[in-house]
Amino acid sequence: MEEDKSLPRASPNPDIVGRASRRDERVRGNIIMNRLFIALIFIPVLLQAQMNEVPYNSRGNSLALTVENTATVAAKNVTVEIQNPSSWLKLESSKIMLKDILAKQSKDAEFLFSVERSAPIGKEQKIKVLIKTSDGQSWTKEIAFTISPPKEYHLYDNFPNPFNPTTKIAFELPVASKVKLVIYDALGREVRTLTDDEYPAGYIELTWDGRNEIGTMVSSGVYFYRISTLKWNSVKKMVLLR
Repeated sequence: MEEDKSLPRASPNPDIVGRASRRDERVRGNIIMNRLFIALIFIPVLLQAQMNEVPYNSRGNSLALTVENTATVAAKNVTVEIQNPSSWLKLESSKIMLKDILAKQSKDAEFLFSVERSAPIGKEQKIKVLIKTSDGQSWTKEIAFTISPPKEYHLYDNFPNPFNPTTKIAFELPVASKVKLVIYDALGREVRTLTDDEYPAGYIELTWDGRNEIGTMVSSGVYFYRISTLKWNSVKKMVLLR
């Protein structure tokens, strides 16, 4: 490994490098535990994070990082910050201050977060963590993870309901599926095929503008929307008030 010229010209201790390369990562329910051992003052060894899976549309998740000072002097005012989180990742706080990490000691920085329904499913996501000391030294760490799919199919109540002139119809898919969603009037006559297409696993939201297949505004009344896939179907009622 080449020496980082921005850091003090100190030869890394083999014992420090050995400790810095150890890793303890585990996932338990909604908790991501990612233990980071990093040599402050000396040239750090940054670890390649393993892939973790975070539950879909979940609350109470925790990203816990341990910063260990393997130097012989205390590290003061160490900040640990998650940079530029995605809009669907809601952090209670993106920055944590670890006031003093004594020599040969460590401290934990725990970030609590939730994942919204709009999060992409099954695609690698990365959290970038910046670790910085009061004397200007800094290191970055990328933690890779994926969002697990919904556990089951689900059709939501349309919103608003009653509505005029538009309403949103949302559903969840545990696997990629071809979806057909059709709107019927109170007599069971087909009014509009809102979609008949392939969708990925996750949360999908469509809008009905109160028009029929040829673009004419329909009258007030009770309507039904029916969703179907190869393995599932569901029907719900909505009311249009002009």
